Amino acid sequence: MESIHVCARLAIAPGRVEEFKQLISAMAKKARELEAGQTTVYEFYLPNGLQPSACLVHEVFVDAKAFRQHIENFQADVMQATDLFRVERSDIWGAVPADLIESMQDESGSMPLTWYGNRCASM
Repeated sequence: MESIHVCARLAIAPGRVEEFKQLISAMAKKARELEAGQTTVYEFYLPNGLQPSACLVHEVFVDAKAFRQHIENFQADVMQATDLFRVERSDIWGAVPADLIESMQDESGSMPLTWYGNRCASM
């Protein structure tokens, strides 16, 4: 069993950072309640500055089943917040099943989605 890692960059709608912060706080709470032990990292980072316009999301899931469950748990939330933020790109690595990558690429449309599935070195 190999973990799955995600790093995504979100673009925040102008002037809506505080609203965005409320949303991601609620999402983090939901993840703690629904995904304890399955999602081991679910962190949001804003850049330094007075009015951030982007957010970096770092996620780690214990396995593909946990990743699928996370997508199911949050897909509606993300779709309802398209006026608040959009996903600019996602980088995913680890043991992600090919069918899941294909479905994510189909749903992502024009958003860059890169799957790093071939580990070439490790410590």
